[in-house]
Amino acid sequence: MKISYEGLKFIITQEGMVLSQYEDQTGNLTIGVGHLIQEGEEFPEQITEQEAIDLLAKDVERFEDAVNSYGMDLTQGQMDALVDFAFNCGEGALKQLLSHGMEEVPNQLPRWNKSAGKVVNALTKRRALEVEMWNS
Repeated sequence: MKISYEGLKFIITQEGMVLSQYEDQTGNLTIGVGHLIQEGEEFPEQITEQEAIDLLAKDVERFEDAVNSYGMDLTQGQMDALVDFAFNCGEGALKQLLSHGMEEVPNQLPRWNKSAGKVVNALTKRRALEVEMWNS
């Protein structure tokens, strides 16, 4: 299963699109739509919007694969919510989230609203929107 167009738009809205390199909230060098620049990757000073979307599509494949590896029967909204969550929090967080069982996902998502131990309003809102996607 793949993330939907609406799911991709949601990630872009939540992450934003920055066409030059910047440090994210945790100090990681980033470009485009939340693409964490890996050692050995090089980018020009500025990338195009299309290059940012292409990077996002490539990054999302990894998280689609992670979600699909659990072999769950998901609705499109559930797939979109889980891919967004994994994109934002990582595969380890996805594993922890799903360890409670599918039926607990809507109750567990809101717990993932902190960065460096502090509640972040944008994450609280993002998790609430993921719950809405899950339930759609």
